[in-house]
Amino acid sequence: MNNLELHVGDRRDSRTDQRGLDRRIKIRGPESASGREPNAWPPTTKALETIRNALHSEILSVPENWRNDNLLEELSRYVGLPASCIQMYAGSDLALQTIAWAYLEPGMEVIIDGPTASNMRIHTDNYGIRVLMHFGTSPFETDPSGLLKMVTDNTRIVFVGNPNYPTGTVYTLADIEFLAERMPGVLVVVDESRALGHGYSVAELILKYENVLVVGSFSNVMGLTGMPFGYLLTAPCNFSMLNRFQIGKRPPAITQAAARAVLDDLEHVERRIELVRDNMSLLAVKLRSMGISVVTTESDFILIQTVDPDPVLEELARERITGVCLGQFEQLASFISLPVRDDRHSRRIITALERVPRGNFAISAPPHPVVTLHRGEENHEKRSIRMPRKKGKHRHPNDGASGSAGMDS
Repeated sequence: MNNLELHVGDRRDSRTDQRGLDRRIKIRGPESASGREPNAWPPTTKALETIRNALHSEILSVPENWRNDNLLEELSRYVGLPASCIQMYAGSDLALQTIAWAYLEPGMEVIIDGPTASNMRIHTDNYGIRVLMHFGTSPFETDPSGLLKMVTDNTRIVFVGNPNYPTGTVYTLADIEFLAERMPGVLVVVDESRALGHGYSVAELILKYENVLVVGSFSNVMGLTGMPFGYLLTAPCNFSMLNRFQIGKRPPAITQAAARAVLDDLEHVERRIELVRDNMSLLAVKLRSMGISVVTTESDFILIQTVDPDPVLEELARERITGVCLGQFEQLASFISLPVRDDRHSRRIITALERVPRGNFAISAPPHPVVTLHRGEENHEKRSIRMPRKKGKHRHPNDGASGSAGMDS
């Protein structure tokens, strides 16, 4: 292979000539072709260097189903579980698809905690599987008891996004254990691909419950959205079923090399996480002082509530911010999802929203006083403000720690 180069930034393409064929390799730079910033982090410094070096090596000729055992060992240390409990995939979505193919047959039921943007419904509903969506009283509260009440003799899988996208709701360790313990014949599939790192994973439960499967990803702050790398954590006894469909779903060798570099660059990832959390607090305080209803999350996005999302999205686009209208999701018709990044990104969000007439925002409480927030002044506890519980809502005995997205009261 000759003349292989990789450029990152304004030039998003590079060319290489291989036996007369012109091949194009594309890495997304700071801005997308639409002029708006993508809702994805770039690779970390070490991952980007590894990708550059790998493109000049023989790694592009490594067979598709190759497994990097060194990566598996490092991933084992990262998640705190034996390597025998881990399987790698070319993205978390392929892991979910493999679970569906391996365990589901026509006549079975799957319960999906909604609202959700996960493709789990697509993976199940096209194969004669009955899909039941669970919607609680509020999209911003967990409801393990409600999920349990829906289980029947035909239920094979209960699926939970953790944190959920688009709501940001988090089921705690106690919530997932409650479900796994009370329905031993049902698989509890927990998708943690939107999590910020691995700090609050429920993966330790797989050492206690064979019916728990946890799916993770190196998208998000890990920076490999454009080179999907996912993994599945479960009891070793489950792999005899999963391996019937796992062939061909492993990530390419170059992606595995990049994933290993990310694990060697966790300090960079931690700085990104802290940046997200600081700016989550800044945006929450500033936007609420403007009278805007804000939902904070344990991921890298916030939700704002509007009367009409179109003018808001137009102003955000002028600042090159990609907002996502959530109108297609039940219970979220008036919400917009916004990515949370660094200080500059937050200032552009604030600038855009200041141009939108206040009457276009749903105000659920009197506006807070105007606050000028400097970094470090806000207590991090404000990031996780609980909504008051509804009277008469059924909860399990251990629900005292049940998670919920932060929302202004």
